[in-house]
Amino acid sequence: MLRTVGCLSLLLFCFNLSGSHIRAGEISAKRISDFTLTYEFTFYGYRDVEGVQFRNGTFDFGDGSSITGDFEYTKEYISEEIELVTFTLVHTYQAANSYMVSFKEDFRNANIINMDDSGNTTFFVESLVVIDPFYGTNSSPILTVPPIDYAAVGALFIHNAGAFDPDGDSLSYRFTTPKQARNSVVNNYRALNDPQFYD
Repeated sequence: MLRTVGCLSLLLFCFNLSGSHIRAGEISAKRISDFTLTYEFTFYGYRDVEGVQFRNGTFDFGDGSSITGDFEYTKEYISEEIELVTFTLVHTYQAANSYMVSFKEDFRNANIINMDDSGNTTFFVESLVVIDPFYGTNSSPILTVPPIDYAAVGALFIHNAGAFDPDGDSLSYRFTTPKQARNSVVNNYRALNDPQFYD
């Protein structure tokens, strides 16, 4: 059983859509062996075309091993302003357990108004991988709608991630506070309904 936790950075309200780097990201996991605890992880990162490139990120497998900045990225333009960057890693765990898998890199988008100093805050996403023999070869949910939306002042904003689970598991959602590292939330995060954002 796998749960995606804190996958989208779009839970932050952006004041300026042309930032310095990372807009959103997610991690998917797929078990690829019936005989070993081998998983294929794919990171999907959405960045501003005009911003700095992905370069020195760290992918942590949650079992004490990680890889830093040695990824073979593929790139795809989502629009004239936004690029999707992906890479895939394969990792074998030694025992059934729960593992918090994560990716972090510098240069989150600048000018995010409901946190402090977003342009100098590390971008971070994580997914919980639960390996249990009872569940067999289970994979994470798949999000089919890119987390790239445009909002307008005074209009209702809705994002549907288009999630489905290839194993038929039920899905539920909840808001979480964005993080800048494991067990470390971003500085001075304010909820989107904070009165300071409205007249």
